Amino acid sequence: MLKLVCSLFFLSFTTLIMAQQGSVYFGGSVGFNSYTEINKDSTGSVKEPAVTTWVFSPEIGTFLSDNIQLGVALNILGSKDENQKKSGFGGTPYCRYFFDGDEFRPFIGLNATFLIQKNTIEYFSTTSVVNSFGVGANFNGGFSYALSDRITAVGSLAFLGFNSVTSQVEGDDDKTTVNIFGINANTLGNYFNIGLYFTL
Repeated sequence: MLKLVCSLFFLSFTTLIMAQQGSVYFGGSVGFNSYTEINKDSTGSVKEPAVTTWVFSPEIGTFLSDNIQLGVALNILGSKDENQKKSGFGGTPYCRYFFDGDEFRPFIGLNATFLIQKNTIEYFSTTSVVNSFGVGANFNGGFSYALSDRITAVGSLAFLGFNSVTSQVEGDDDKTTVNIFGINANTLGNYFNIGLYFTL
């Protein structure tokens, strides 16, 4: 099977008002991703319908000191393909410790997450709705690099995390819970991302 992935990830930024003790920052990120699969066998190739996903995550926070950052992000996301449509809403409070440095400053952090998600599945003439609620915690790390006095690039990588998701089909009393613990478990969706901090 040959998988064609065409991804667009754009507009990832955070706006900062003075990155120092007592300062408040706000901003967020927007992401869009679309991919298509092509399956090949002896009879030829079949192109699967496109899958599209998107995410919008506004956030706000403060620096308790020059090294400690506290913040919270809202996560509004969705996806759509030929047979199903997903939408979700959640939040992510986080804390980061930045090590001392000049242009380059690594950090370690801890975040907690919750996500409420609705999945509508259409199969022939039947439509079913699956509601899910997930919680998790991730230990992560990353870096910041000052490109100028006002612009800083920030990269974040999930290292270790635990996530638990409980799902239930509407009209059914049965529930299914999946617990995941492992390296690179990131409920925000991307194992690695880079954004920009703009200082006013």
